[in-house]
Amino acid sequence: MVLKVRAKTVEEAVQQGLAQTGWKQEDVEVRVIKEKKSLFGPRWVEVELHLRQAPSAAASEAVSGEAEARQPEEGNPQPLAGEPALEMDRDGTLSFVDGQLRFVAPVGKGRFPSIRVAKGVQLIADGQVVEDFPFIYDGQRQVIVQAVEEAPERRVDVELSKDELQALMRVEYIKGYTAALLEQPEPRAVLTLRAEIQEVEPERFRVEELRAALMAKGVTVGILEERLERLAQEGSLEWVVVAEGVPPMHGVDGRIELIYHRAPRRMLNSPDSPFRQQMVREIESAEQGQVVARLHPPQPGRDGQTVTGKVIPHTPGKEIQMKAGKGVRLNEEGTEAIAEMSGRPILNRTTVSILPVHTVNGDLTFKEGGIRFQGDVVVQGDVLDGVELEAVGNVYLYGNVSHARIAAQGDIHAEKVVFGGRLNAGVAAEALLQAEQLLKQIHQQILQLRQSIQHLRMHRPEVVREGDGRLAFLLIENKFRQLPKLVDQFCQMVRNNALLQEWSAGLEDQLQGFAKPAALSMLDRLNLDQLADEMSERLQAVSDEIRRKGSVFVRSLNNTTVEASGDVQVKESVYYSRIYARGSVHCQGTIRASEIYAEGDVYSSEVGTRSGTKATVSLKGTFRAKKVYPNVEVIFPGDKETFDREMMDVVLPRSAQQESS
Repeated sequence: MVLKVRAKTVEEAVQQGLAQTGWKQEDVEVRVIKEKKSLFGPRWVEVELHLRQAPSAAASEAVSGEAEARQPEEGNPQPLAGEPALEMDRDGTLSFVDGQLRFVAPVGKGRFPSIRVAKGVQLIADGQVVEDFPFIYDGQRQVIVQAVEEAPERRVDVELSKDELQALMRVEYIKGYTAALLEQPEPRAVLTLRAEIQEVEPERFRVEELRAALMAKGVTVGILEERLERLAQEGSLEWVVVAEGVPPMHGVDGRIELIYHRAPRRMLNSPDSPFRQQMVREIESAEQGQVVARLHPPQPGRDGQTVTGKVIPHTPGKEIQMKAGKGVRLNEEGTEAIAEMSGRPILNRTTVSILPVHTVNGDLTFKEGGIRFQGDVVVQGDVLDGVELEAVGNVYLYGNVSHARIAAQGDIHAEKVVFGGRLNAGVAAEALLQAEQLLKQIHQQILQLRQSIQHLRMHRPEVVREGDGRLAFLLIENKFRQLPKLVDQFCQMVRNNALLQEWSAGLEDQLQGFAKPAALSMLDRLNLDQLADEMSERLQAVSDEIRRKGSVFVRSLNNTTVEASGDVQVKESVYYSRIYARGSVHCQGTIRASEIYAEGDVYSSEVGTRSGTKATVSLKGTFRAKKVYPNVEVIFPGDKETFDREMMDVVLPRSAQQESS
């Protein structure tokens, strides 16, 4: 008789085989028939256990008894020579009839039969449930076969969102089953025990039970009954929102709305022309006596409520007070701002002002000199060689521009060709940056001066009766000697630059006394807190100016340098020019022999020339072009690409093209 066993080692295989058959080790012969090896030793071995013809003493007696029992009786002689021999090797078999296993032992080198079980069947050997299959059956162990059933299950889970504005539920219905053993009358070497399975549906939850599960979590508000009914019938393995609270409605702060009035002006192009519609916007202006701003009161809010009934307080809207700046007065209620001069209304936080509009009806030539205007500038004609134009607001150019320098803290609109020169949009003027640095130093000294006065009054009783002006004078003379010099520089800079006067809003007059500290000694009180707050507001205003985006809108550029803190949009072409943009560059036509530097995207219909004149595009965003000629270099984050041949529909980096596709 033979038994095959597979294990990690030969020793483990032998022990498993002996345990399955009940043989003793001295009665078997071990043969290794397969071995799977690895670098660190064998992974598994397969051995054959052969029962010897001469077993041990105890086994010999049993075998002898069996041999005697099989001795031929009289009239039943053994086969003679020439007659067929008896079958010596045959595997054992199993069948399952009437709830019992029927075992036929193997013969000769035959193997013991094995058992597998299907769903609904359980095998118990020697009182223990069998977990590992196939199970080798030697006919010696006590084995019981029984049907097992699984009861149906139902589960409900409830969770609350972090803000408790939602309750989520998950309902799971798990089917059970009953099993009836099936007979297997045909003997098999490998017997699979089976059962007839009947599924059992779980009982559905009632809506009241689901509602009770919500209440166990404290959910009492906003329960969605329809969803509970659907979950009770169908269940869901996904989380379903079954209760919703009421989020708070926060109040809306008061706001100031600017009211624009379109100014009819003579335009060189027809108002209905495609170029005008795409690139030129009407100047927003107001005339004297018109309402330019309106104050809207704050809107009330309301509290919210969680699904557990907790109140979520709302934030009420804040009231603001509208202030009148230059060229503006308020009505008696303070709810409307009315223009006292013509210009463009602007809003700086809560202050409404009128930014005047300066219009040049003809050409702007070198004879007229440069223009520095504290508002918007409109030039109806051409801007000729050598002209310098600087505006606090926007610049509108309706003619050609030739070798001129145009600077605007707002946008620059050029309806025709710009040839030579420089356009600078949205970048704060150098004088404004210098004034900001001076004011920061003055602000720091004022704060320290205020602190020193408070320190003297607390620790020096003899100066308690001295006025604030006297103490300030003494401190400036001994400790803050740089303050008068800084104040004088600041005041001179503001008074000599019309562009700074709107920003300063009279602050230089309040500081003037610190330039001549002797005059301070006559003052009993100094409101340094109010002065420090005013300086903080002016510093914030210049910070807002620096961050403001200024864009350039132009028909065509030729041999021109453009700088913009916003975008640059070109209607037709760019030749031999340099463009620096913190935003994107968009050219509907061609870019030839130029350098483009952008922190955003760059788009053009064509880039480069057929003759291979070099063009460079450096950007942080995405480059797109319908046609790119040789000798065009595109530099993008982490890489660059130089084209040696003409290519169509180019998108760089390549990952951007894959995402778009």
